[in-house]
Amino acid sequence: EVERITEPALRFSMAPDFLLKQHGVAVAVCEVKSMGEFDYSIKLNHEDGTTTVTQHNWRETNVERVLSCADRARDQLIYWNGDRALANIFVFVNHDPHTRRENVQQSLTDFAGIDGTFWFEAENDVVDTNPALIVSQEGKQRIECKMGLLLDAQLKLSSAA
Repeated sequence: EVERITEPALRFSMAPDFLLKQHGVAVAVCEVKSMGEFDYSIKLNHEDGTTTVTQHNWRETNVERVLSCADRARDQLIYWNGDRALANIFVFVNHDPHTRRENVQQSLTDFAGIDGTFWFEAENDVVDTNPALIVSQEGKQRIECKMGLLLDAQLKLSSAA
């Protein structure tokens, strides 16, 4: 089951978004991050009544942008699950049509502190319900031990998205 962490005191802390449970027992903590095509926009109103909007990103490359999201997720997961008693799962929702999982996959595989990433594609604000699973080198055994069948977890997260 996927259980949303809803306790108000936890929601405004470094708590992750979800607990992933198997047979009623927590096996993983999940943090969800999403990324659009641009990180921020600047709107300038001109004296002649026209407006100019420019869109920008905080990071130079799309890989850096995804890894920045992963880094923030890892901080939350480790803060809450520092002893690594549960698997740390990063759930990434990609709204950027220029960012491809294939270009980032190796970086996420090598990323320390996150055991696995469920990568969802979102096109026109419709989220794909069949996420790709990227398992980190350090997390492979932890995920298999804690979560059992990866496909089962993938289906549960898909239904929660």
